[in-house]
Amino acid sequence: LERFRNWSRPQAAPVQTFDLRDAWNNVAALLAPQAGAQGVTLTFDLPADPVTVRADPVEMEQVGFNLLRNALEALRDRNAGQIHVTLRGQAGIAALTVRDNGPGIARDLRARLFTPFTTTRADGTGLGLALSQRLVERAGGEIVLEDSAQGANFRITLPLERAP
Repeated sequence: LERFRNWSRPQAAPVQTFDLRDAWNNVAALLAPQAGAQGVTLTFDLPADPVTVRADPVEMEQVGFNLLRNALEALRDRNAGQIHVTLRGQAGIAALTVRDNGPGIARDLRARLFTPFTTTRADGTGLGLALSQRLVERAGGEIVLEDSAQGANFRITLPLERAP
């Protein structure tokens, strides 16, 4: 309850300048074993050059973890499951997409997707996407579900931090 109370209150997160590629590499290391065990292909298309943002790196890892875990859950009983993560830094924006080839998000659920306690899983809390949205917005960014012909496609944008 204390964590939930802290989450629901506005707070100043300990921010720092860091390479967003590092956060996603950490998430990949955490979830690659689960993806492999499920037979899901997990690919990361990260640029060679740093994509530097100013945020709490642990919070950004949490966002990545939430999105990838949701995608893995959606692909649980699916053959040839695929999750593709793309990161680009251009025009002052870090743009990240997480795409899967799962069943997608039901139309009637999309309007409240980022609302706390919204879930389709029997054992889900419905807090992952709500928390992710809060963390991304706290870093000055935005997270959205984009229309997709197949699966789910989440897009995160964050302001790039200029090198000193």
